[in-house]
Amino acid sequence: MITIWLQRSSYGGRCETGGYGDSVRNAAVEAAGPRTETFVVPMGRYLGYLVLGAALVLIVLGIEGEGTGSLGLIGFCVAFGLVAWVVLIRPQVTAHRNGLLMRNMLRDTFLPWASIKSCRVAQTLQIGTRDKVYHGLGVSKSARQAARERRRARRQEPIGPNTGLSSLQFPMKTDLDDKTEVNLVMQEHVIKDDFVHTERRIETLVRERTAATQGQSPKVVWDPVPIVALVVGVAGVVFGFVH
Repeated sequence: MITIWLQRSSYGGRCETGGYGDSVRNAAVEAAGPRTETFVVPMGRYLGYLVLGAALVLIVLGIEGEGTGSLGLIGFCVAFGLVAWVVLIRPQVTAHRNGLLMRNMLRDTFLPWASIKSCRVAQTLQIGTRDKVYHGLGVSKSARQAARERRRARRQEPIGPNTGLSSLQFPMKTDLDDKTEVNLVMQEHVIKDDFVHTERRIETLVRERTAATQGQSPKVVWDPVPIVALVVGVAGVVFGFVH
């Protein structure tokens, strides 16, 4: 399942609350410009928040039950919570004024709209440029989902001209170029097992914004925040074993 939130901007849409990508900035985030849309797979993030909640509950119960004797448990809980944030919560794909921003576990990748030549959702979001293919973990699906969609695709007949972007050229249930308020509300919580919605929406944004982003180049940067989080997590595991 995939959900797309649209942030109120010059492109229209609904308001989206700020998140980690807005508060922590690096070269890729700065180059991307203001965020307009967010593509997320809810289940992975729900699992991450569940792990964080469970870790917090265990920490509270440990402190209340054993006091300082629960330091080892606290170390393990902190480690699991940080790993859950890095692996399950942090990855996301966001559309910005200047391009697509893919936040993975440790690195952020900014791709200007003008540089995007192909778009495909396989087990990860695969965005092709003239030189290479970049992968976004924020939009991903299982091998079982991918196999089911391949079987479904073989049963459908392509219609209309191929745009040269996504590998799937099948009709949408909603008109993504329709900017009316009613349709934007429908898009806000569209859930599609075949992930075509993401591919088509990115294609639309590429067509609309390529001219304005000519001359910009992709940026791939390591984000120190998740790296520090993993280091602290490893320290938490070591601390847990020691105590």
